[in-house]
Amino acid sequence: MTRILYLPSESSFYTLDSNLPPGRLILAVNSGRWRPPDGLPRRDKAVAGLRAVRLGRNTILIFQLLDNELTPSDSHPAGPLGQRQMQVLQCVAQGMTTRQVAARLGMSRRTVYLHLAAIRQSLSAVSTAEAIQRAAELGLCQPPVSDNPE
Repeated sequence: MTRILYLPSESSFYTLDSNLPPGRLILAVNSGRWRPPDGLPRRDKAVAGLRAVRLGRNTILIFQLLDNELTPSDSHPAGPLGQRQMQVLQCVAQGMTTRQVAARLGMSRRTVYLHLAAIRQSLSAVSTAEAIQRAAELGLCQPPVSDNPE
C-alpha cells in the first residue's frame, strides 16, 4: 500500500492510498497513465502535467506549471539556491531522509536541516513538501526516475 499526498493547489491537499508500489506509482504518474480519482480537483489547461516525487514513506503528487504561468515572484524566488542547497533539495525530492542526505553529501544532519530551512525561505514555502512542489514547478528538481519498481 502506497500513501499518496495529492497537492492540487498551494492551498489544498488530499491523502490517498494506492495498491501500486511506490516505484510503479511514480512511473505511472510521470508517464501520464495515472489520474486522480473522480471527485477530486484536477487542473487541466493550467498545467503541463501531474508529477510524482518520493518524500520519505510518502509519494507526493504535484502539478508542474507551464513556464508562462509562473508569476514574477515565482520565477525569481527570494534568493538563489546555492550548490549545496540544490544537492540537498534533489536528495530530499528523491525521498531521502535527512540522515541519508547527510551521509551522501558528507555533512551533519544539523547542516541538512539548516539547508532545508534556507530552501524553504528562498522558495517562500511553509513546509519541505511545499518547497519540493515549488522547486519542481520551477524546474529546480526532478522527480526520481526508477527502473526498479518497488
